[in-house]
Amino acid sequence: MEQIKTLEQQDDADRASARPFSKGWEAAWKHLEERVRQRPGLHVLIAIALGYVLQAISLRSVLVLAVKLGLKLALPVLFLFCAFQVTKSHQ
Repeated sequence: MEQIKTLEQQDDADRASARPFSKGWEAAWKHLEERVRQRPGLHVLIAIALGYVLQAISLRSVLVLAVKLGLKLALPVLFLFCAFQVTKSHQ
């Protein structure tokens, strides 16, 4: 009996240390879990298809492209931001 109390206390401590979900997220998660339990085959197929798509797309090249694009656009965006701030302060 002492071991059961210890495990319950440990479970309470784990729950207290975990980041609490908002009520909306908790309800949405329970709703999703219920849908998956009702039709698990469909969700397994979706997971397999999503895994296949993620394997087919070279995420490294997409990430490199995003970084290059971000670096090329950083200077014009910074220039436009500063220009708008200057015009806003002079009005």
